[in-house]
Amino acid sequence: YFMTNSIEELISKGTHCIEIGKPFDALDNFRKVLDIERTNVNAWKGCAMAWDWIITSTPPSEDTKKPAQQSEQCWSRLIQLDSSNPEYFMNKGYVCQYYLDNSDTAMNCYRSALELDNSQSMVWMNIGVIFSNASDWENALDSYKKAIALDNKSKSIWLNFGITYARMKNFEKALECFDHSTQLDDSFVDGWKAKCQILDDLGRYDEAKVCGEKIYELTKNN
Repeated sequence: YFMTNSIEELISKGTHCIEIGKPFDALDNFRKVLDIERTNVNAWKGCAMAWDWIITSTPPSEDTKKPAQQSEQCWSRLIQLDSSNPEYFMNKGYVCQYYLDNSDTAMNCYRSALELDNSQSMVWMNIGVIFSNASDWENALDSYKKAIALDNKSKSIWLNFGITYARMKNFEKALECFDHSTQLDDSFVDGWKAKCQILDDLGRYDEAKVCGEKIYELTKNN
């Protein structure tokens, strides 16, 4: 009884540490659980989330490879323990794609995630990004269309959709997508930046200037 009780306490403490932004303290608690019970799913998940917190809060100038490798190992372990949870595949894919530069493993993870639940808009978006980076426009656009069909209120899907059109030199379509992203969130700086760049490329300098002023307004206090 004491042991299960202490496991629950340690999980609770670890979760609280993540919530208040102390990921290394969280890892200490979750590792103590794993010392007692090696297959504890909540502890592995806590470790993965702590490493993900460390990755996303690391300044861009610093290397995220080590924490990303740790995160990837935790998500892999979770997949071994429960291969029916699409979230584990999705999160492993995300880390592999954006932090470990391993789009092949990411793509395999995303396909596994979609086999379990094909209604995940962000998975379709990430697949679109992989295809777009490989200049496979047809599959990229197809993936974004699937993502939009599932969630047409996501500014990041519209942004990535537009970036692909811009790479294809279809600037009018790109502009439509960027417009969607800023209409959904008027304070979406990345959307305004993308829009400003396209308008500039099209020689529509007055409109680009308006976007530039909007970006300045949104970022002047940062």
